[in-house]
Amino acid sequence: TVPVAVKFYRDAGDKSFQPTNQLMVPQVAAGESYKKMYQEDPDGPQADYALLQWSRALGTQNNLNEAIGHLSELQAKFPKSPQASEAAFLIGFYRGSQKQYDAAITALTQVVSKYPQSKDAPEALWYGAFFLLAQHHRDQALVVLNQLRTQYPNSLRGQKATRFIDDLTFKK
Repeated sequence: TVPVAVKFYRDAGDKSFQPTNQLMVPQVAAGESYKKMYQEDPDGPQADYALLQWSRALGTQNNLNEAIGHLSELQAKFPKSPQASEAAFLIGFYRGSQKQYDAAITALTQVVSKYPQSKDAPEALWYGAFFLLAQHHRDQALVVLNQLRTQYPNSLRGQKATRFIDDLTFKK
């Protein structure tokens, strides 16, 4: 059973976590709720969710190293969790945000290889291509964008990849 405090903190966190409705607003209150949720039952059935959401809230606060630490903990403790693919994606995304492009690309590549059916796989390829472009690896980025277009043609990113490929090919 789920402890009452875990449910309380999850409800509070879910209510206050509004990253899409409050862009660029640090989600401090939600982060504190998810942190308490995790601390109440760190091995319980909702601990993976708490770690993921706590990490996402830390990301809005630009506490990326702490977020990456908790996401890595999620992967280690709960490798079969439904949250694992998003955790892997966020590690790559946050590394890229820190301009640690090689580490970001490695993490994002692992998303595609370990979780090819997840919603995070096309996102991983998309951001991986942009992190390659940030390093001036246009030809490699084209390969990744083509992989995205081929493997995930019906995804939003797969559809956008075609336009980017055309733009990059035209600018050659």
